[in-house]
Amino acid sequence: MASMIAGGATVITFMVADGLLANEPVYYGLLASLIVYVAVSLATKPTEEAVVAAWRRRLAGEPAGTPEFSAV
Repeated sequence: MASMIAGGATVITFMVADGLLANEPVYYGLLASLIVYVAVSLATKPTEEAVVAAWRRRLAGEPAGTPEFSAV
């Protein structure tokens, strides 16, 4: 989300400065988006192993009602 906001804001800012028909604002927006995406990814903690395991089970086609996450 932060990456999309940064990229969009950058594009709008440079379009106001360079004009609506300029191509450069898109390139600057992509670069800003990439930088923010990498920075936020490195700054946040990894996903918990239990959540990753549940996701892998779902991708494998196992039923969603696994014992760890089912409400009893």
